[in-house]
Order: sequence, then C-alpha cells, then structure tokens
Amino acid sequence: MILVLWPIIGPVNPIIMKTFSKITLGIILLGVWLVPMVSSAAKIFFDGQKNIFAANEEFLLQVFLDAQGAIVNALEGEITVPSELLELKEIRDGNSMVNFWIEKPHSINPQSIAFSGITIGGLTGSNNFLFSLIFRTKKIGSDSLKFENGLALQNDGIGTKVPLKSEAFVFSVSNKVKASGSEYLIINDTEPPNSFQPFIGNDPTLFTGKYFLVFTAQDKGGGIDHYEVREGFWDRYQKADSPYLLEDQSLKKRIYIKAIDKSGNERIVILAPLKPAWWYQYLIIIGIIFLIIISLLKKYGKSL
Repeated sequence: MILVLWPIIGPVNPIIMKTFSKITLGIILLGVWLVPMVSSAAKIFFDGQKNIFAANEEFLLQVFLDAQGAIVNALEGEITVPSELLELKEIRDGNSMVNFWIEKPHSINPQSIAFSGITIGGLTGSNNFLFSLIFRTKKIGSDSLKFENGLALQNDGIGTKVPLKSEAFVFSVSNKVKASGSEYLIINDTEPPNSFQPFIGNDPTLFTGKYFLVFTAQDKGGGIDHYEVREGFWDRYQKADSPYLLEDQSLKKRIYIKAIDKSGNERIVILAPLKPAWWYQYLIIIGIIFLIIISLLKKYGKSL
C-alpha cells in the first residue's frame, strides 16, 4: 500500500533532482549511507481502559506506535478482529500523528481493518497516537485483536525497513461484570478541520500524465469524514478522494476543496487558477487598482 505514495509525490521529484549537481547528490547519498542502521525494533500496540467487558458494551481502543529509537515515516498493517465477539462501530483518526493517510484506517470485512500512511519528518518517541477503534461486544467469550502484515520504513532517504513488533490486545466478554458508561465515547466537536494546502501535479505514471489534485487535512475531533471538490464557481461539489483527476485540464478554473469532519464541520480551501484566462488576469489588476483608489479616497477625501 505504501508504494501508492510514490506516484503522488513523484511530480515533485524530477523538479528537485534537476536542481542538484552530481556532487551535491553524491554528498546526499554519502550522508544516507552513513546513517546508522536501526538496531531496535519499533512496536505497535493497543491501549484500552480495561480488557474485561460485559455483553453489548461499547468501548474505545487506541492504537499507538513506539518508535524505540527509530525515525518511522511510513507505516502500514492490518488488524484481525474476532467478529464473532466484536462488532466494529467506528474508526477515529482525529489528532493522529500520521499526517498523510495513503489508505485511511477502514474495515475491509468484519474480520480485518487495514491502514497505511506516512508522516513527513518521521515519528519518534514512545506514544505516537495513530487512530482509535470503537467496538461493541456481542456475546460471552475470550479472544484477542492482533496486528498482521505490519511494515515500517525509516526516514533515511531510502526507506530502510524497520523491524516491527506488535502486541495483541487480549480481552474477554463476561456476564460477571457490568458495562461501563459510554459517555466518554461522545465527541463534542464544533471546530472545523485544520487549514491545509492542496497542490496540483502531473506524472506519466498516474492518470496517463493528466493533471490531478492532491489534498489531505487534519482534524482534532473525530477525524475527517470525506472531501468534496468543485471546479469553477458554478459547478457543484462532488465527493472526491486524493489524488483527484481534474476535469478542467486547462487549469483555468478556481478549485474549491472542502474537508468535512465526522461532526459535520467544514473547512474550504480555494486554489487560484494556475493558467488563468486573460480576462481573469486583467480582472485582478482592475480589482487592485479599485482598492487603491478607495484607499486614497478614504485617506484624502476629507481634505478635498
């Protein structure tokens, strides 16, 4: 899944690489070669308030990464769920340390949850929050949630694999305990998603070289629910995923990107046309002149 990233950031690479001389590139490669290998393994683990639940009880389980001396900038894996005992109700990625989800945490089927993402600059330290899961217990029994197919890459310029350990979450559902209150599961989120910076790119390996839009936003509440894109002032918004193939390949229209979180709060970011029509450019100039005239009138109007 992580390999999907390279077509997305690919358009930037040729531009950057052409600016470097062979000597500079050699120095960079030498520096990468001198980076010490990771001797310790990173660890991905669950964290919950308890591990014994009543039947029909809802509970929150958080997923963390302990980098253990490494600098991890790419991570992917799957979580196996004993679906005969647990039902997945919701996935939240608000406040996640992962700032670009290649594959947002989602349920593939009742028995499996997949995720894949990167963090620019990498993750260090022992308590890097990734996402949280809300489950409802179904019947009496014992089992565990486990990580499978885990992969972590180091932020060393060449994507060196980081050994990745995992800890299962062993739990039981019993008729001898009472269900805890579920008030702590409710999020009162009234803040819109954080501002974000989309960009337009093109690459021969993606969309046959046509222009596409890349975007991602962070949310401090329950996480981003979905995105919508509108090309031009008069068009309608439509649901979109990143990367998004642009309909207007002439790049003459404004692009509106709306990020909507799970509480319905919205953030809209606008991209100006990269190749505006001639009349649009003159309109901007006229607008600037108009603002200058108004400013001068306000300043000197009383003395006239």
